[in-house]
Amino acid sequence: MFAPKFVKQGKLLLKGSAKFLRYKCDLMEPERRDEIVRLRSELKTAVRGRDRETIEDLTPRLIKACEMAAPMPEYSGWRENVEVIFVAFVIAVGIRAYFVQPFKIPTGSMQPTLNGIIATPLDADEIPGTPVRWFERAFKGRSYIDVVAPFSGRVRANNPVTEERRFVFLTYSVIHFEDGRTIRVRSSMDQLLGGVGLQRSLGLQSYTDRERRTADDRPVVSYYAGNSMVEEGQVLARGRIDSGDQVLVNKVAYHFRRPHRGEVFVFRTTGIRGIEMQQDFPPEQGSQHYIKRLAGLPGDNLRIEEPLLLIDGEVAREPGLVRVMRGDGYGGYRNVGGRPSGLGHFRLNEIRLGPEDYFALGDNSGNSSDSRMWGPVPEPNLVGPAWMVYLPFTDHWGRIE
Repeated sequence: MFAPKFVKQGKLLLKGSAKFLRYKCDLMEPERRDEIVRLRSELKTAVRGRDRETIEDLTPRLIKACEMAAPMPEYSGWRENVEVIFVAFVIAVGIRAYFVQPFKIPTGSMQPTLNGIIATPLDADEIPGTPVRWFERAFKGRSYIDVVAPFSGRVRANNPVTEERRFVFLTYSVIHFEDGRTIRVRSSMDQLLGGVGLQRSLGLQSYTDRERRTADDRPVVSYYAGNSMVEEGQVLARGRIDSGDQVLVNKVAYHFRRPHRGEVFVFRTTGIRGIEMQQDFPPEQGSQHYIKRLAGLPGDNLRIEEPLLLIDGEVAREPGLVRVMRGDGYGGYRNVGGRPSGLGHFRLNEIRLGPEDYFALGDNSGNSSDSRMWGPVPEPNLVGPAWMVYLPFTDHWGRIE
């Protein structure tokens, strides 16, 4: 208890070197291990005899022997950083798999609650400078496209525009010419062929290639250029692309509570026959997940009397549904096919949901493919409620209601 300081330090060194031997003995050369054992034996004798001079002499020798027996690996700092990044990646993948998952809104079916991809044609003087473009891309999810033909040539007839990926996360569209030359644009095909003018400038016609299938077994929609001649200096595409809102979905909520009528939710499309039968639906929109507003729960009796949604004979009261019916940027709920009352797909004035059925409606009712067309969502398909918009940093950023 009242041992001198040099004795206490000697005991601590003996204890530390013992642990070192246990952890590293299988990695040491035999002569290095034997030297440490010999020095520890001498130090132990000196500690028992409280031989200060011998303890002070053996201490640096034993420490150096341990250091030489298992030197620090080369690039250990880089190795530690890589290990930290790898662990963070594993944690992120685990969170994505079991807790939250990001989704990007591809279409306008939930506008104005959630934005899909919006393409706006612009004139040359409306394209901002590079610093502004960088700022808007980082904070608004906005990019600009200005494609001018650098040469003259005839566009390839079959598959004139293809999409390719580089470095996993970079997407390019490639315009092919008959002589083998190409124009590469940093943009996905669905952005480039939309409202920025490429489809019109090349005279592209779409068709369904039933010989080719997507990963979820849909026919591939391809394009045909006909007899398109491009002149040098011709504007092929020019405009602004606002990317869809990127949302986080709570994947565990429905394990602890029932779905709430009126909330925005995500579900899988697998096994929903009405969706699978839409053979001409563009594959770029044929994701395995859809996002809509949950308008009906199991057992609900639903009816649309434009612009109102009636549940069990009464106008819906949930805040999200009320907001759609009230207007203020929303168009209210609409019927399908011009029928005065009903829910489209069912050809009935009313529909009563089964014990495991959920009814999904888009907030942009006049431009939404939803349960009115392809029927209710089975309970096993539910993923979870949409939690928040995390990108871009616009008016929609934050919690989804």
